[in-house]
Amino acid sequence: MLTVAAFAYSCKEPVKPMLEPGLSVTLTEADANLGNQWLHIQANEQWTLSLESDELEGDGEQLQWIRLSKTSGSGKDNVVLSWDANPNENLRSCIIHMQTEGKDFQCEFIQKGKSSTNGGGTVVPPSEFENDQVTGWMELPTVVTDSDHFFVSHNMTVGTYSGRNYSYLYNKNARVALWVAYPLNKGLIGSGSRTNQWDFDPKLPREYQAQLYSGISGYDRGHQQPSADRLNYASNVQTFYFTNMTPQLGNLNQEAWQELEGMVRSWASSFDTLYVVTGADIAGSTKVAYDNLNKPITVPTGYFKALLGYKRSGTIADTGQNGGYTGIAFYFEHRSYDRTKVMQQAMSINDLEAKLGYDFFPNLSPEHEDNIENNYHSWWK
Repeated sequence: MLTVAAFAYSCKEPVKPMLEPGLSVTLTEADANLGNQWLHIQANEQWTLSLESDELEGDGEQLQWIRLSKTSGSGKDNVVLSWDANPNENLRSCIIHMQTEGKDFQCEFIQKGKSSTNGGGTVVPPSEFENDQVTGWMELPTVVTDSDHFFVSHNMTVGTYSGRNYSYLYNKNARVALWVAYPLNKGLIGSGSRTNQWDFDPKLPREYQAQLYSGISGYDRGHQQPSADRLNYASNVQTFYFTNMTPQLGNLNQEAWQELEGMVRSWASSFDTLYVVTGADIAGSTKVAYDNLNKPITVPTGYFKALLGYKRSGTIADTGQNGGYTGIAFYFEHRSYDRTKVMQQAMSINDLEAKLGYDFFPNLSPEHEDNIENNYHSWWK
């Protein structure tokens, strides 16, 4: 009887998770050289793709300069979007359409003219890079940029939300982001699965980045923003940019650090929004790892998280006395830790600031900042 029951259960049609339909490209504007990139598709049913432009070429032929590797399919997929070099000085563009049974989706792709680019395919050359604008987002530490440190932000669309995914401060000499900051709650996590789309960050010149397609010898490719914090397909792809990785010991990444990441997601479900800063401490580092091109990457001496939770109702921890906010921080030396001892690494935000020299959450109201950052409430335990 047990065997029959098990067989009957195994024959049940698996329930397929419903995907949030969408269409996106990582790079919406390319230079004049030929290139290609993935077109990311999410759908629950069959879809078709088409390209549209007002521009005519040759004998009235449209869009000979850009093409799709395929124009129909079903479910989640990646399609190659490729384009020729632009021989003209004027930019050109097209609209990519996706039709499904229920909805139509579209996104725009622009290619610059030959006089407005310095070459390099889809690569951003150093001469064209500009830091993104620093805003008043609550998760951001104080941002200081210079010739070696760059500030970059990535946007996403999840459900009705369209806005920031994460931001980071990158050290080009270490080839490591010193910190990655982002908002977190159930809605922003979205639904989907791990994409494993390892790739360069299209917003930062490649020569500043480590190439990590084949991993890092002796270390894990440790995410700073975890893949599981962004499950919507297009936003999850962004978590696999090499700029979001550090050389992290497997017995930290896969043990206590992973445990803390799960705790952070659990805490986020209780807040309206949990503001997260995850970082790699490279102070005093004497170790390097090597990327797939044998370029050195600084191995961090430690890892940290600073968390600021917001609950409008003021019903969690000490939020009722602090304008709806409460905070905590963590620091781990770069070594193994017992999963059960994560809370032993907890500290106040002020203590972490003193250790690292950063100013976390500078956009907090001065009225509540000291109370929030000088200690942490027992609720977190």
